[in-house]
Amino acid sequence: MSAKEQSGQHKPPSTVGKGDRSLHAGLEEIAIIPAQLYGSPPRDPYREPIKTDLVLGEGTAENPIKLETPILIAGVPGAYASLELREALLYGAGSAKTAVDCGWFGLTDAERALAAELGARTMVQLTSSRLGASAAVLADSSAIILSLTHTGSGSINASVSSVCIPETLAPELSEALELPTERPVIGPPRLLDMDTPRDLNKLVQLMRELTMHKIPVLVKIGPGLVYNDIRIAVKAEVDGIVLDCMQDSGYATSYHKNIIPVPFGSTGLPMLGVLAPALQALKDSKAKKSGVKLLVQGELQSGADIFKVMAFGASGVILASAPLRAAGAISEGSGSIKIPSKFKPRDAGKLIAEHLESTLMELRALTAWTGHDSIEEINPDNLRALCFNTAAITGLKLTGYEKILTMWEH
Repeated sequence: MSAKEQSGQHKPPSTVGKGDRSLHAGLEEIAIIPAQLYGSPPRDPYREPIKTDLVLGEGTAENPIKLETPILIAGVPGAYASLELREALLYGAGSAKTAVDCGWFGLTDAERALAAELGARTMVQLTSSRLGASAAVLADSSAIILSLTHTGSGSINASVSSVCIPETLAPELSEALELPTERPVIGPPRLLDMDTPRDLNKLVQLMRELTMHKIPVLVKIGPGLVYNDIRIAVKAEVDGIVLDCMQDSGYATSYHKNIIPVPFGSTGLPMLGVLAPALQALKDSKAKKSGVKLLVQGELQSGADIFKVMAFGASGVILASAPLRAAGAISEGSGSIKIPSKFKPRDAGKLIAEHLESTLMELRALTAWTGHDSIEEINPDNLRALCFNTAAITGLKLTGYEKILTMWEH
């Protein structure tokens, strides 16, 4: 990426630029219905407790992840090329008392010590390349994510290699990951020890044995045949499913555009198109009874976006670019990562934590105003589609019509 392409002012944390509208997945065409006389009365979010807990691995892992917030942090390849930005994300996760997805890069010894000091929970991904993966790296994390989608972008699921190393990767990371000197390093588009859906169960059990059943094991899928994929994942006895809807990501595709000519934005379904199948899959597979949690990852910019996603069965979300925008590390329009001059990781981490906390406050308020005292009670009846197309795609009641469309009645 040239300096000219990376130039531009930094976007405020709450704004969404033109390049992000496709990522926003049409959630702006959904309205949230406040409680009044009908149903449960509204709650007072400032005086009445609103439960926002998220637990991963309860009953299956000796050390489950227990968070007071359902909002986690994701990293993208460009973010994890910089030691400073990685440190800022750890500071943010520690201050907000949440978890951060460290991707397949894992952590250096210094970063692992910092995470322990800050109380940040760290999750590492096992991708098809297996670069940087070892028993020690996996066991030292708070959770393992078996990644079936690639490059942090669900839209390019299996279209190119699972790994593309940024040219700006810090030497310390190259040494820690024992990477070869040539670039790019690529991997197969699938896990080579997975030929059938049944193999996922074997891999999950292998991860549990490798970590002595101490930490949760999750699987990460892209926005494809979500209904079938979620049912398979639940049957494989995972602790959580990450549904990565980072469609048409500028900073993900920029690393691959010179490798293979693929129309990335046309590959994979938008978030709006997978929410209803995901909800149905969770119901049909009895995921709640099994303790399997769904985490949706994508361009969610506010507590309102998170509320809407949770109405479709998500127990939590993983924010991708929003924390980076809060830290001032994403440039306007292109979505490329650019660390500003005089960047201070601790200060940037504070900005990230403040963004996460304000987003959580918004989610709590919306939960209370819709008559709930727990995010687990949020459901599709709290939403209305503002246009026919949205009602047809999601199965939500159409505003004014106040019914689901006929096609959804059966």
